[in-house]
Amino acid sequence: RAAMGNFAEAKKSLRASIVAAERYGILRRQLEARLALGETEMKSGHSIAGRAYLEALERDATAHGFGLVARDAAAARR
Repeated sequence: RAAMGNFAEAKKSLRASIVAAERYGILRRQLEARLALGETEMKSGHSIAGRAYLEALERDATAHGFGLVARDAAAARR
């Protein structure tokens, strides 16, 4: 959806994915959905919010041992 420029729908879908992953305790999926949401924020022109979101994600991913997600979040902030 984001690739087609429908950022609002993409964000809505990603937020629902995050909630579902939290509900079922699937941390990896939650972090991946958060990464996609942060990237979507950046692409949709909300770079300040996107950077802050990705920075928080990087900290959370690092704290839980998900180094690849943390590196991807750091790269997406640039």
